[in-house]
Amino acid sequence: MKQPKITVITATYNVVASGRAEMLVQALQSVHDQNYDGEIEHIIIDGASDDGTLELLNKYVKKGWITVYSEKDHGVYDAMNKGITKASGKYTFFLNSDDYWINSEGVQESISLLEQEEADFSFAPILVEDKKKLVTHRPEALKDFYFRMPFVHQSMFTRTDVLKDFGGFDSAHYRIAADYDFFLKVMLAGKKGVFSSKEFCVFRDGGISDNHFKMNREYVKIIYNNISKLYNITEEECALLYFRYAIFPELEYICYNHINNLNKKYVKQCNKYNICNSYKIYFLKNIFILFIKHKIESLFYNGINKEYAKWKIIFERKIISSFSKNTFNLFGINIISIYKKENIYLISILGLPIFTKLKKQRRNR
Repeated sequence: MKQPKITVITATYNVVASGRAEMLVQALQSVHDQNYDGEIEHIIIDGASDDGTLELLNKYVKKGWITVYSEKDHGVYDAMNKGITKASGKYTFFLNSDDYWINSEGVQESISLLEQEEADFSFAPILVEDKKKLVTHRPEALKDFYFRMPFVHQSMFTRTDVLKDFGGFDSAHYRIAADYDFFLKVMLAGKKGVFSSKEFCVFRDGGISDNHFKMNREYVKIIYNNISKLYNITEEECALLYFRYAIFPELEYICYNHINNLNKKYVKQCNKYNICNSYKIYFLKNIFILFIKHKIESLFYNGINKEYAKWKIIFERKIISSFSKNTFNLFGINIISIYKKENIYLISILGLPIFTKLKKQRRNR
């Protein structure tokens, strides 16, 4: 049976001048080499390049591999939105100009699963290329979607009509994490996802998402703008939630059961793939264990999580700067710090946040 038409969208801008021409060619070639029993429409949205990128792309236009649209845009998410308006496939995939597909059967496997499960989106493990090494990045617990992007969006096929119905990505407010804003809205709307266990996309480490501080600020804003519609929570508490310093048990129950009530089959599907864990109540979250976990993982992930953990600590210190503070010093060294603000108690030892305690439970709206 013939598979449905799919659309691949790639945003480009002056890739020749930035020394990424070979990477772009590799991306184009990897799409062309797919063993897919259906049509693949590859759309290039170029931001009015003036360095020879368009001349390079024109070679592949003549081969019939791609269709190119070139005009000025307001960033990568604006370019992706332009691609969505032109997409005619049933499913859409966003492939960065310096990323590529490594498994020639990857599209076939993902689309077959989407069709079989009648799902709205699929996600998979992804290979991260860092210093010429490929490291598998596996999805996190999907039930934590309300404070974490549980997978890399470069592994995600999405129904094109869903992308259009949700208006694509909010490029006006988010320049780095608009993909998480879209995903969070999709999850809260009860859309169904399906997990494909095989890696097929290689993501090259680097780019706008490497600006950790700005990315973290956007994540907190996204969580607040979406979750505060369901739950009485402050933006400051969303920051603590994002960094897993505090877990509001009522909020976890509300979010988990929100999607469960909208689509019970979806939650069952998550459990089938051991992605969505059973509901647990947390009153304390030991961030020290998480920090050590990141340290250990950094040995295997070539510093990716080590850098992320460092930025989590920096951002946490900014968040608690407005808290009242009591300290215990020994020989002039700050050993223990206790931070208080309204219902939040945060304790750190030697500068590391150990746990956050909630003085009272909160009520949903």
